[in-house]
Formats: sequence, structure tokens, C-alpha cells
Amino acid sequence: FELEAPTLGISSDLAHVDFINSRLIADGILKIRLRFSDEKSQYLEQIIRQLHTNHGHGLPITHSASRGWFWDVRPTTPFQQSTTSASSSAMPTSTQARSETMEDFPWHTDFLIAGYKYTLSRPDFRIEVPPEFTKNRNERYIISSLLQEPSLTPMNPQLRFRQDIITPLTTNATKALQELKAGFNRIEVQKAILHLTPELLPKGSIILIDNRRWLHARNGVKDPKRHLRRVRWDAAPFTSETPSTKNKTWRNRLDVIRSGR
Repeated sequence: FELEAPTLGISSDLAHVDFINSRLIADGILKIRLRFSDEKSQYLEQIIRQLHTNHGHGLPITHSASRGWFWDVRPTTPFQQSTTSASSSAMPTSTQARSETMEDFPWHTDFLIAGYKYTLSRPDFRIEVPPEFTKNRNERYIISSLLQEPSLTPMNPQLRFRQDIITPLTTNATKALQELKAGFNRIEVQKAILHLTPELLPKGSIILIDNRRWLHARNGVKDPKRHLRRVRWDAAPFTSETPSTKNKTWRNRLDVIRSGR
């Protein structure tokens, strides 16, 4: 479903905000097309604040020790610095994490397939804290599960998956992880894939995703004038994390794709 936002002022319209919240509840995904220029992401910030005030969504927290709500995905150059925007404190660094560049970013985050539920719900996986989310240099990983305990969410099981940061710690966990990855190639899963091409995402496009219900990824971006701005909000902790860190997963995730073309 695509929703149009004709002006910045509509971000304060309760009917508009109510509709966004209802689509996230019903489908877990919504595309919004801005019909005005919004280089500072004021619409996004206002929508998140309205969802917080009127629907109880948690506000974003800074996604690392040096950045605020929003962060930009840009091409990687040897001395390029990461940038911040809107509601952020600028403490630039000289390196970029993988998710902040235009390199291919493999299948990432949360989607449930059949099988191995018990093993996936055990704290038998080491999950590295990605560099872009590191707040304490002594907290590099958590020991946790990939699937939230089925007894806690029997009608809407929630699973997190980002392949490049997960290490199984037992033989059973290794087998379960292999089965999970193999499941992504099943015909029924392939039929459910939604491909959003550049033609479908012109400048001013916004994708809101409940990332515990949708597995999502992106391939490399070839146009250096095109970039992605991201923000996460409404944090909700998984249940099986050990005290080694207090890293959290996230229920809702909002991405903005902008093009200079």
C-alpha cells in the first residue's frame, strides 16, 4: 500500500498518523511518497513523535555512541566521514560500518520459517554488536537466541537474523541455523518476496518496516547521488539475552531512500 504525504503539515494530522499506525499493525510495512522536499527529514521526525504521543511507540535512541536518531548510507571512499542529521550530535569518524555504505547488504533481520523452533529459541548463539551500534567498547557481543520463545508469542513468533554477525555455539544450533538459511530459498518464500526497484522508489520515498515481521535486505547502490537515510524506533528487548550486554532488537524500522537524480 502506498500513502501520499502532500505537505509537511500532514505529519501533524491525527488521521494521517492513525492510518500509518493501523497499516503497521495490519501489514507491518508501508510505503510513503513525499510530494515536497524534505532534506532535513522533518516529516520523519514528526511522524515518529506523533506515533510516540498517540500510539505509545518508543522514541528512537542513538544508534551508537557517536550518532543520533538518523544516519545516512553513502558510498565508501578512503577518507569519507560518516554524517549525521536531524536530532543528532555530530561526532564524525573516519570509517563506515557496512550498513552505512552502498555495498551489498545481505539478508538481514527478522522472518519466521518452519522448523527448528526450539533450538532457535535457545540462547545458543553469539551475536556480535555491529560497529554502527557499538556504544561501549567492552560490549562486543551478546549470547542469545534468534527466535523469541514460542510460548511468549505463539500467534506472532518473532525472529532476528543478520547472517554476518551470528555464530552458533552448539552442534544443534549450527544445524538449525543452516536450516533457517536454506528455508529462504524455498519456493513459497521466494513467492512472498517484494522487490522494490529504484523505479518504485524515486526521491522522497519512505519505507516503514516492522523488522520482526519482515526479512529485508538491499543490494549495492550504483548511483553515488542516491542514498538511504535510516532511523529505528520502538525498541523491544529479546527475552533470552545474557547480562554480557544490554543490546536490544527493534520492532519498527523506518527507511528513507532519497535520490539526487
